[in-house]
Amino acid sequence: MIQRPHLLSCGCLGFFLLLGCSSTQTHRVAQYREAFYAYPADVQQAILSGQVETGYTPLQVYLALGPPNRSRIFEPPPVQAGDTWTYLGYRSGERFVNNNDPVILPSRGLEKLLITFGEDGVAKVEYLNPD
Repeated sequence: MIQRPHLLSCGCLGFFLLLGCSSTQTHRVAQYREAFYAYPADVQQAILSGQVETGYTPLQVYLALGPPNRSRIFEPPPVQAGDTWTYLGYRSGERFVNNNDPVILPSRGLEKLLITFGEDGVAKVEYLNPD
């Protein structure tokens, strides 16, 4: 006789291990604590609110939104002028919620957020509605 409670326990354990390995905003801020607390209070608040402004550095974008979609790297990738990071998610008020977050339900229509970098950080922030 198969004991199903063990299967359920293993499934739950696997889910929580995966969740613990994800790059949550709290984890990212803790990882880059010195840089985060060196930013002005308004930048810190915007990062915690999941907002990105023109002029932000790649690290500030990473702290606010996490790694771009389709990236397996859980740290800010190197950026050159003209590079674009793409995020899939949805807006909740002013906050953009990245679909890399493991708690998002896939039933929502996702929109794209494109972050294009220039010589001095973010040059363009563009939201594209879902098709």
